[in-house]
Amino acid sequence: MRGELKTKLRPMTELLYGFKTGNNRKTIAFNRKLAEDLKEGASFAFKYIKEKKGLYKAPILQRGANAMWFANRRDEGPSHPEYFSPFPYQGLAAILTATENTIDEWLTGIRTDVPFTERVSQRV
Repeated sequence: MRGELKTKLRPMTELLYGFKTGNNRKTIAFNRKLAEDLKEGASFAFKYIKEKKGLYKAPILQRGANAMWFANRRDEGPSHPEYFSPFPYQGLAAILTATENTIDEWLTGIRTDVPFTERVSQRV
């Protein structure tokens, strides 16, 4: 599940948070600062990042859950509503952890794969 979740979140992270592709210094500096700002105080989990308002209301959380567990009527969410109503804290934690991992990939300013393992992610 971890790899599948990260694969689904990676393009969402780039799009929803505004990371840019490119190798010039301005783009690299922009991406590095954005990644650092998003990680500061887990800002990425807020709907309003700069104001740090709307904790756990970041659009990526709902979109990630939809992509992972509710993409179609045969997916886990619709097939097993007893496990997803209410949405489990473990699911939220998985999305938050995977989102942070995809942000970590931008810390150098250029997206670089960061392993999504328990050892790397255990502090979250």
